[in-house]
Formats: sequence, structure tokens, C-alpha cells
Amino acid sequence: MSPRCPRWLLVLSSLIVAAGAGCGSGAAPVPPVVPAAGPERPSPGPDELAPDGSALPAPRIDRECLDPYAGCPAAVGLPALSADGARVAVPDRGPDSERDQRALTIRILAVAGGAELGHYDIIQVVDYELLDPASGELTDALRARVDPRIEAVRRVLDEGGFRPLTALGTVHEQRAGAEVDGLRASFDGEALEVFDARLGQVRWHRALGPSAAEVEDGRDCGPFAVAEVQVWVSREAGVIVAQVVYLSDEMCAPEQPFLVWR
Repeated sequence: MSPRCPRWLLVLSSLIVAAGAGCGSGAAPVPPVVPAAGPERPSPGPDELAPDGSALPAPRIDRECLDPYAGCPAAVGLPALSADGARVAVPDRGPDSERDQRALTIRILAVAGGAELGHYDIIQVVDYELLDPASGELTDALRARVDPRIEAVRRVLDEGGFRPLTALGTVHEQRAGAEVDGLRASFDGEALEVFDARLGQVRWHRALGPSAAEVEDGRDCGPFAVAEVQVWVSREAGVIVAQVVYLSDEMCAPEQPFLVWR
């Protein structure tokens, strides 16, 4: 009887033709052990890449994700910065984030000062009247209404060479953001900061106060404290975009403004 081989020698025998001699003349070659391959991830096509060639998705509006129950983001690759670094495009979904049927407006803001330069309504709450009453899904009539709006935004994003900003996550008093490319955002209840580990110092800092007091339908609304802040940046351009989300109540829905600065 041939002596029993160690497992490592059996594997090695499949790679070296003469290795069978160490296991006795009757040992049969053992096929090599090949680790199971995981599922292949398809490479992004050229239309999916950002204009700067990064792996971030190119800014676009996904029409089918406007379905309130689709479970996917309708605004992809946004906020985004124009190629000249002068403008940002942000997806404003309206103040009432608890609604199933949420509005979507793409706003173009100036990096210098943050003023709005233009906006494009993609879908408004009234448009959802065209949803299929039985299934709640998009109808051809609703698609026909929003398609020209989506095309108008696509032209603006393409012609401006807009590219996505890097997301640093959502931060609030009890949670800082994850470190991304050496940058970490935090909010202590009074100011938003982004620390740059490469420089060893704070890169961006801005005080954030409560929302303005308003009167809606005869009711006093606010001021409301900051609940959380979503943060995006471009390290290369030195631009930061933050959306401030305020606390609210059942009767009041304060605006959730986008701030942009260098």
C-alpha cells in the first residue's frame, strides 16, 4: 500500500509532474484546488462614468426611480460640481421628507456666495395625480410629462461638465461621519467642521443655527434646531456642500437648505 500523502503534497503534486513519486507508485494525480470565484461585477460603461473619469456615477435623473415605491434614488451622482468649479447642482426634494410622494427639483447654485442661478422642476406633488390608481406605478402620461424636464437637466449637466462630489455622510451631535479620502465631517450642535487628516487641521468650518421663525397658515413655525447635516466635498476644488435638515413637528415643515462655500 502506498504511504498516505500530506494534503499540501497532494496539492503540490498536481503542479509538478514528478510529484507522484513521493506518494508511492500508485498515487494518482490530484487536481489543483481552485478557490471559488465570487460573482463578477460588471465594469461601468462609459455613460456611467463621471466626466473626470472617476468611478463615481455620472450625474443623471433616473425616471423610473421617480416611482415613490421604486426603492432607488431618482437623482444619481448629485450634488455635482461644474467643470469650471463655479456652480453646483443639488437635488432638492422639498421640505416634507415624510411624504411618499416627494417633489424633486434640481437647483443650480453659485459656489461664490451660494445664490441660486436657476432651477428645474423634475416632479412635483401634483404630478403624482397621474400615477396608476390601481398599482401606484408610473403611467405613460406621467413619463411623457417628466421626460422633457429630465432632458433639460441632462443638457445642463452635460454642457457644464458636472461631476459628482464625494459624500462624507450624514452627521449630527451624536455621530460623526466616516473618514473618506482623509476627510471627516462632524457637527457639535453649533458648527459643522471637516477635518483633513492629510493637513492635520480643520479644512472647512461653519456655524449652523436654528431655522428662521415663520408663520404658516396663521401658526407660528419654528425656530427649529438642526437635526442633522449631509455633507459632500471636492478636495481638489476646495468646495463643500451641506444640506441642513431641521427638526420639525406635524404642522410645520421648515426648508432644508443647501449651503455651498469654499
